[in-house]
Amino acid sequence: MAIEKILKRKDAASVIVAVAVGLVLYQFLSNVSTEIANKFSAVERPALDGIGWQDHYFVPFMAMLVELAVLELLIWAYTMVNKAVSNQKR
Repeated sequence: MAIEKILKRKDAASVIVAVAVGLVLYQFLSNVSTEIANKFSAVERPALDGIGWQDHYFVPFMAMLVELAVLELLIWAYTMVNKAVSNQKR
């Protein structure tokens, strides 16, 4: 893939592509984590009389926890794959 080739380089283009890929992943993860946080906090739909405490505080907190957990898993998976690939090269 062209993205992979650009990311392997150590120049400004790789930084720009990495930021763009990061923004795309962030948009996806924020939507997914918000849905998961809504399920964990048992918020089906917004209250008719306004925003409740769950929508205001609990859902963003749960979304933050889900995003941090996903980030931790991604870093763990990257570390495992990187070790496996570097061991195969030797």
